[in-house]
Amino acid sequence: MIAIDILLQPDQGMVAAAKAANARLAAMDPRCYALDDSHIAHVTVLQAFVDAADLDRLAVALEERIDAARPARWRLNATGVGIMRYGEVGLASIGVARTPALVAFQAAVVEATASFARSGGEAGAFVPREDGGAINPLTVADARTFAAKFTGANYTPHVTIGVVGLDHADLSDVPFRPFAFAIAGVAIYQLGDFGTARRRLWP
Repeated sequence: MIAIDILLQPDQGMVAAAKAANARLAAMDPRCYALDDSHIAHVTVLQAFVDAADLDRLAVALEERIDAARPARWRLNATGVGIMRYGEVGLASIGVARTPALVAFQAAVVEATASFARSGGEAGAFVPREDGGAINPLTVADARTFAAKFTGANYTPHVTIGVVGLDHADLSDVPFRPFAFAIAGVAIYQLGDFGTARRRLWP
């Protein structure tokens, strides 16, 4: 069993903005991971646990939904930076305005994934941390409950930009101007700690 993130890959404008904000966070707090090839900037659509042997069949089901939704034609709006408490730290992110097309696509992805999703996923389903530390229990819980708790009216699309201490809750050192961006693709990644997209599985 593996923990997966079915995600939208943003265009280079969003990637550049996310990396610039991430660099600011890293200067504020050494615990912040770097956005790189093993921690990519992304917009999560759905997290779930699946059997690795089912990935090819899941990909076929997703391709049908992608062809229908045509996310490459979308323009999404980045609205601001924010932070949410995540145990003893905060997860900082760039908010993305929810659109009817995005919500409908998420619903289609949930439907396509339902027959492959498995319950009872554990920390061993994630890409291990580089420092050998334990996967945050909140990360495991989010993957277990994402379809039930973070979809439809409860979906808050965003691009996570890093981890910081809660004393930086106002993010005043991270300048931001709203902007529009496009979607470069849809992919499946294996999840890492803090909901990071660590290992590309498809396409």
